[in-house]
Amino acid sequence: MKVKKVNWMMRISQVLVATALLFGILLATLYWLTGKLSWSGLRWWAWSATVALPLASGLAWYYGRSTAQAQMTGIQWGVNQVMGAAHKTADLRATGVGAVRREVRAAAAPPAGGVTIVQPVISPKALPTGNDVLEL
Repeated sequence: MKVKKVNWMMRISQVLVATALLFGILLATLYWLTGKLSWSGLRWWAWSATVALPLASGLAWYYGRSTAQAQMTGIQWGVNQVMGAAHKTADLRATGVGAVRREVRAAAAPPAGGVTIVQPVISPKALPTGNDVLEL
C-alpha cells in the first residue's frame, strides 16, 4: 500500500478557507436574524450576548488551564520515565564495571602462598603466517 505524501501548505490553506467560509455563514445568519427581529428582540439578543461573554471567557480559561495541566503532567511523566531508564542504565553499568574490576583484581592477586605462577603467553604477532605449523 502506497502512502500519499501530504502537502502541508495545501492542507493549511484548505483549513483556512473552510474556517473563513463557516465564519462567513455564521455572520450572514446573525445579520439576517438581527434584520428580522423587533426592537425588543434585539434588546434581548444584546442582553444574552452580554451575559454569555463572561461565561464563555470563564469556560475558555478553565478549558485552557486544564489542558495546560494535562500537558505538563504528560511531560513530567515522560521525563520521569526517561530519567528512570537512565538511572537504571547507570546503575547497571556501575554494577557491571565494579564486578568486572573485582574479578580482575581477584585474578591478578598473588596466591595465598606468596608464589606467583608465570604462564607463557603467545602474542598473535609472533605466530607464523601461512600454513606453517607452530610446535610448542
